Amino acid sequence: DETAAVADPPSSTGAEEEELSLDERVNAAMKKLGIGPPGEEDATPAAVEECEGGVCPLPSSTTTDDVATREDVHTIATRIAEDMGVNIQIVLAAIGATTTFENDNYDKPQYNEHAARELISAEIEAISAIAEDAEEVKELISEGHDEFLVRRALAFAEMNVGDARAILLADREDEEIEIKEREEAEKAAAEEEAARAKIRAESEMKTVTVDANFDPTALPGSGGTSDAASMGMPGILPQRQQQQQQQQNFPKEANKADVVFEATTADLQRLVMESPVPVLIDVYADWCGPCKALTPALEQMAVKAGGMFRLVKVNSDNERPVSAALEVTALPTIFAVRDGKVVNSFRGMPPDEKFMRDFMVGFLTPGGTFNPPVSNEQKHKFAELSSKLTKVACTASFSFSARERLQDRTSSRLDELVKAYGGDMGDAEGSAKVLRSLLSNVIRDPFETKFRKVNLENKVIASKVGSFPPCVAILKSVGFA
Repeated sequence: DETAAVADPPSSTGAEEEELSLDERVNAAMKKLGIGPPGEEDATPAAVEECEGGVCPLPSSTTTDDVATREDVHTIATRIAEDMGVNIQIVLAAIGATTTFENDNYDKPQYNEHAARELISAEIEAISAIAEDAEEVKELISEGHDEFLVRRALAFAEMNVGDARAILLADREDEEIEIKEREEAEKAAAEEEAARAKIRAESEMKTVTVDANFDPTALPGSGGTSDAASMGMPGILPQRQQQQQQQQNFPKEANKADVVFEATTADLQRLVMESPVPVLIDVYADWCGPCKALTPALEQMAVKAGGMFRLVKVNSDNERPVSAALEVTALPTIFAVRDGKVVNSFRGMPPDEKFMRDFMVGFLTPGGTFNPPVSNEQKHKFAELSSKLTKVACTASFSFSARERLQDRTSSRLDELVKAYGGDMGDAEGSAKVLRSLLSNVIRDPFETKFRKVNLENKVIASKVGSFPPCVAILKSVGFA
C-alpha cells in the first residue's frame, strides 16, 4: 500500500533509477502518495464594458466575488485548517506547493484546495509512518538535523538515507541563502529609507504665521509701507520677487523613479505597508480610458510634491488579489493610505479641481480631516479594507520556503510540547488551543497592537503557555512580545 511504499526502504536500485535526479525521485515519491499536479483551468478573457461618467466597471469575469472565491488564499487556508485540525502555516505551505499559474504568469496564482488537502493528508500519513527510533532517523539526527525534518525527508526519499541527507542539506542551503538575501534586502531598505528621509528633509513645506493686519504688498524692511506703491504700482509686487516667493514655498521636485511605482501583489508590503510616507494606490487597467487620463496627472502630482507621498499603481487585470481585497468594482479607483491603513478613496475622474485639492489636503495633512468628512460607516469600511489589504500583502511577501521552514519549526516545537506533557495529547491540545486563540486575534485585527503582546502573568496564559518553552518559542517566532 501507499504507507508501505513510503516506510519500507527500496530493496534495490536499478541503473534507470540511478540516472534520475533528486527532484525527479522526490516527485516520484509524491506521486506514489497519490499527489499529482493540479489541472490547469482555462482562462477566458472577458469583454470590456463601456465606461460612463469617467468610471469603468470591472468586467464580469473579474468581479470581487469571483476573485475572492478563486484567489483568497487566507480564506481557503483558514477553512482547511479548521476542517483538518492542523496549523494554518502547514496549510499555507500545502497550498503553495499545489498552486499553478495562469498562462505561466506568476502574478496569477490558481489555488487548488482539493490538491492541498490531499497533500496535507498524505504528508501527515507519510511522516507518521517513519518510526522515531528507526536507524535511518537516528543516523541523520546524529549529524545534527532536526528529528521532524529528518522524518519528513526520509518520507519523501522513501527511506533512502543518501537522498534524505541531500534534501536536508538543500533545505539548509536554501535557508542560508534566504537569510543572506533578507540581510541584503534589509540593508537596501535602510539605504532607501535614508534616501527618502533626505528627500523629506529637503522638501518640508515652509510655514509662516500671518498677522491679522498683515499687508501682502509690504516688503520686508519697509516698516509696513509698500515699496511697490512707492514705485507707482500700488498693491503689486515686482514679478521677479513674486516668482522668488513662490519658489521658496514649493518643495523641490522628486525623481519620478523615487515616488512612482508599478506594484505587484508581492510588492505591497514593501511599497505600501512599510512606506515612510503616505501612499496613493491607483488601481487601473490598460483598457480603461479614464485611467489613462488620471494616472499621468497623479504621477505629476507625486513628482511635484517632492517625496511628500508616493504613488503606487496596481494593474487590476494582473493583480486580482489586490482588487479583491480592496473590493474594487470600477476603475479607476484611488485609495489614500497612511501608516498602512486606508483612510479614504474615490473612483472615476475627479469632478473638479476643488474636489482633488480637498482630497489631497486631507490626505497629506497629518491628523487632518477630509472635505467632505469621512463618515463613521466609511471609517468602518476602510478599516475592513485595511485588514484585507494587510493579509494579502503579508501572505504575498512571505515566501513559500520561509512558510515551510516556519511550519517545520512549529511542528517540531509542538512535538516538544507533547513530550513536555509526558505524551498526553489531551493536555497538550489545551495549550495549543490557547496558542491558536492568540494567533487568531492578530489575524482578525492586524493593526491592534495589544494583540501582539502576551501577559505571561495571566493565570491561563501562565499555566498553558508561559510554563512551556516550546509555546513561548512559537509565539516569539511569529513576532509576539
